[in-house]
Amino acid sequence: MPLQALGGQAHTEAMIRDWKVVACWLFVAVWPSSSPPCAAQEPAEPQPQQIPRLISLLDADRFEVRERATRELFEIGMPAVAALQAARGHGSAEVRWRAKALVESLTVGVRRRELTEFAARPDERLDLAHGMWLIARILNPAVKQAALTKPLDDLAERAGKQLGKGDAPADANPEKVVAAIRQVLFVEEGFTGNVAQRYHPDNSSLERVLSMKTGLPILLSHLTIAVARRLDVPLVGVPLSGTYIVKYDGSQAPDGFPKDDIFLDPFDRGRVLRAGDEIERAFPGQDAASQPPLNNRDTLERMLRNLASSFAQRNDHEKLEQVEEFLELLAAYAPAAEP
Repeated sequence: MPLQALGGQAHTEAMIRDWKVVACWLFVAVWPSSSPPCAAQEPAEPQPQQIPRLISLLDADRFEVRERATRELFEIGMPAVAALQAARGHGSAEVRWRAKALVESLTVGVRRRELTEFAARPDERLDLAHGMWLIARILNPAVKQAALTKPLDDLAERAGKQLGKGDAPADANPEKVVAAIRQVLFVEEGFTGNVAQRYHPDNSSLERVLSMKTGLPILLSHLTIAVARRLDVPLVGVPLSGTYIVKYDGSQAPDGFPKDDIFLDPFDRGRVLRAGDEIERAFPGQDAASQPPLNNRDTLERMLRNLASSFAQRNDHEKLEQVEEFLELLAAYAPAAEP
């Protein structure tokens, strides 16, 4: 089915139905003699306590018992995936084969459905934090969204405490606010660019960047922006050729303070740059001072293109296909350009 930017709830629902059918076809392709639960109107209530017993039956002596266990695990769905992943190392070749096929049948449809639901949102509702989580799941399918939001919440809380008990960060002196964020992220935590392994896929995963404290310019920049947003501080991204920085948007500074932009280079340990000669010397030939921020869709596409390049260099075709799938969906649902 071609992906076209048709928009609208009806089209989105149709896409989701199609992805569910894909999962059913995969099931039939693997077990043509079975009757898959494709026609069921409502899935059975998951019963995770049954999962270990059903996995143990995947190499039962009787063929029909193995088939029935396989169908029931498929019906349980995503709650069974973690146990099935573990079963791919089982001592029985039959269990390994069936577990692998079940994981593939369950996850391909779910992943595509989730990506379609996300990409089909209007641009103003395309949440960047959610998109970075979906990108992180390409590297680690098991990562939970809370595993990314909690560290960012903690970093924002620490930056807020740096300012003391005076004004709220949104109303404070921009110089002090930027200094507080910089102190926590780049001095205490030591976030910086991964110069030695710039093209490693880990640099494009928010989960890995939070853990390693290194990453690509765009990931470090949007980590910084995510912390600032939690404090209602107007930091925005500045996309440049070959790099990416952030700035405090001086036009949104509180009343009574200068309206000057303050630039930070997260790839260079949060180095502070002033508008004018400093920013021009740091990025010659690029008008960083007037560069508008990207919208969230374009930001995610830039992140994904970086990741695609990393996987292509490593000949990781499976991961590369997942990145390209996400890129295609984002492009398919992008608003049509005005004539």
